[in-house]
Amino acid sequence: MLDLFNKKKLKEKETIIEAKRKKITELLDTIDNLTEQNTRITTNSEHLIEENRKLIDWIERILDTVGIMEIREKLNFRIPVYIEKEYKAYDRNVMGIFEKERITIPEITIIKMG
Repeated sequence: MLDLFNKKKLKEKETIIEAKRKKITELLDTIDNLTEQNTRITTNSEHLIEENRKLIDWIERILDTVGIMEIREKLNFRIPVYIEKEYKAYDRNVMGIFEKERITIPEITIIKMG
């Protein structure tokens, strides 16, 4: 009788151990997936930082070429823009969407950090 009781207890413990092994395997897979996602996010962030740097350099070259005029208050500040209000029913832009209006030279704010 005692042997049967021990076998039953042993079987319960083996079941618990197997469930814990399965959970450990799932957690290790989750860690691998998160590590892979983190690598992709880091790579994408580095790419975005580089693209941002290129954009800032491009804007600075424009400002160096065209020149700037300092103003005292932003409230009185206006940027001249060129607006095309031509409906181009047959012309499509790169996204395949019909263009209804195109505004050139928006306000740009550059924040340099650190």
